[in-house]
Formats: sequence, C-alpha cells, structure tokens
Amino acid sequence: MNGIRGKVALVTGASRGIGRRIAVALAQEGMNLVLSARSLGALEETAEIAQTAGARVTPIATDLEDRDAVISLAQRAEAEFSDGVAVLVNNAAVEHAVALRHSPLALCQCIGLNEPWYARYGETKQRSC
Repeated sequence: MNGIRGKVALVTGASRGIGRRIAVALAQEGMNLVLSARSLGALEETAEIAQTAGARVTPIATDLEDRDAVISLAQRAEAEFSDGVAVLVNNAAVEHAVALRHSPLALCQCIGLNEPWYARYGETKQRSC
C-alpha cells in the first residue's frame, strides 16, 4: 500500500477479531495507530502486537455510545499525532440485536453508533431516520 507509511489510522473495535487483524496489518504496512475499544486489557495486547511491527500505537478505551468519550478520543488522537488521522477503520460492534424489520429507528441508531466521528470538537451531524 503506497503512501500510507508513517500516517495514522484510528481503528475502533481493535481489541480482537477483525479489528485486531486490521490494526496489525496496517502496522505491518508502516502506519501508526490509535486503537479504540471499550476495555483496555485486550486493546493493550493488540497494541503490543502492532508495536512489534514497528508502529507507534496509542490504545484508548472508549465507549462509542458516549458522545463525550468520542470527542475525547478525537482530541487525544489529534494531540498524540499532530498530523491527524488519515484513515478511520470503523469496526466497532453493536452489542444488542435489532429486529430490523420491526424497527427502522433502531437500525438507524445502530448505524449512528458505528459512526464515531459524528463529533469533531462538539460539531454534530443530524441524521434523518
């Protein structure tokens, strides 16, 4: 992947599974990482794996359902890496099942949950469901 070496990727849901694999692959391609998941334990394991590939890694425990936590994540990512985030891998999962055929609003809320950059220093996007 040309042109990504030294740039920063933010990977949500990076503590295990696909998120962990993506984070490690990006590190192996030369990217630095901001990793996010609800709890820090497994996230730090992902960080250690990515660091062995030479990446500079910042793990940040973040509940993406908490708007203030998302704003804090964005601010910390920008403070840690002054060039900003070049790639967002929005891999965070939703914990509750949604009966899609019965609740279009619930589907919209799930989609909104998985859009962590709905805030940049307090700016919000309004979504019409």
